[in-house]
Amino acid sequence: MESIRLTTQLTLWLAPIEEKIRLIVAEGETELACRKEKKKNLIDYLTTDKTDLFKGRLQLKKRDSHIEVHLKGQIIGMLRAEDFKERLNKIQ
Repeated sequence: MESIRLTTQLTLWLAPIEEKIRLIVAEGETELACRKEKKKNLIDYLTTDKTDLFKGRLQLKKRDSHIEVHLKGQIIGMLRAEDFKERLNKIQ
């Protein structure tokens, strides 16, 4: 499992689950939202012109070389797209 710190309180966790990756936004030990997606689809998202991923409570929006993480329509953090890709590649 890989983690990316979004703020001092919020973390984005990437957990392998069967053939998918579970993306979890957590505040400490409390899960606020999660999505399951195939690793291939996440990599495709990073390498194409597609800017939005997911609908609903948890969303990712690509802006230039960064990804905004949205929770319930509000930006809760940003991360570099390259950091996200590196973390994805570490997951088998």
